[in-house]
Amino acid sequence: MEELFTRDWLDEPGRARYVAALAALARNGLVWVVATMRSEFFARCAELPELVALKAGQGQLDLLPPTFAEIGQMIRYPMFGVGEPSARWPHARIRLFFRGFSRSRARFFGIA
Repeated sequence: MEELFTRDWLDEPGRARYVAALAALARNGLVWVVATMRSEFFARCAELPELVALKAGQGQLDLLPPTFAEIGQMIRYPMFGVGEPSARWPHARIRLFFRGFSRSRARFFGIA
C-alpha cells in the first residue's frame, strides 16, 4: 500500500479512487481485502479518510519484527511440505537439519 504515496504518477484523486474501490470490495461481504503497508507510511494514511476508516477497529493488525528463531522457521518450515529435500535437491546443505529433526517433533510443532 505504500505505493499509494510513493508513485509520482498517482495523484490525490487517484489515491482516493483506489481506496474507495478497496472499501467497496471490503464492504460487499464477498471479498476479503488483505493489504500490507510498512510502518513508516502509517502517518500518511491520515491523508485518505476512507483508508483511516478501513483501518479502524479490527481493520488493522500490527506485526512486530520477527525474532531470530522465527526467521529460522520461515526458512526451514516450508520445506517440510516437499518431503526429504535431498531427494529433490541432492546438493542441498539442509539435509543435516532434516536428519536431526524427527517426524514426531515435526508433528508436535504442527509442520508435518
